[in-house]
Amino acid sequence: MSTSGKNELLFSHGINFNDLPQWQLRGIGFWWETFERPGFDPIREVEVAAIRRRLRIERELPMKDAYRRFIEDLVSQPSYQVNHGESMIP
Repeated sequence: MSTSGKNELLFSHGINFNDLPQWQLRGIGFWWETFERPGFDPIREVEVAAIRRRLRIERELPMKDAYRRFIEDLVSQPSYQVNHGESMIP
């Protein structure tokens, strides 16, 4: 079915394709990212930087060539690599 045909089908059910949010058009991306958080070592009684992970959610993914560059940049980051036996695959 052509793009215009898909749009017409959606419109016949009361859905305007152009009014949908980006995440419904292209999906979402999520992956683990690492970040530094200030911490305190009670044994040595010094401030330290703790490395933590959090789930990053991206609701506005780029399109076409920008998407390819986005993925290439993401997988080239050190946090993407296997860490402590866990794969951090987006």
